[in-house]
Amino acid sequence: MNWQAISEQIEAATGQPFNVVSAHTLSGGDINSAFRLQGDDKSYFVKLNGADLAAMFEAEFAGLQDIAKTQAVRVPAPVVCGKNSRAFIFGTGKS
Repeated sequence: MNWQAISEQIEAATGQPFNVVSAHTLSGGDINSAFRLQGDDKSYFVKLNGADLAAMFEAEFAGLQDIAKTQAVRVPAPVVCGKNSRAFIFGTGKS
């Protein structure tokens, strides 16, 4: 996997440089590919799927934002979603 495009999306969304030092495949999902991207001092959770499924990640992104606003439960903080050659959603930590 070429992580350069993903790094650029993270940098654009956060305004901070991000260089992927390592990428670890995560298990547990059946629909998407999931990874933990480690940078020099920060890590991100990334889900990938076909570009035609970008709307699914857009809905998930909005849902995570709405849930976080309630402060009823802690959820992953969404950073950005979109598509290039694949649909993606990135998150970090908990909100």
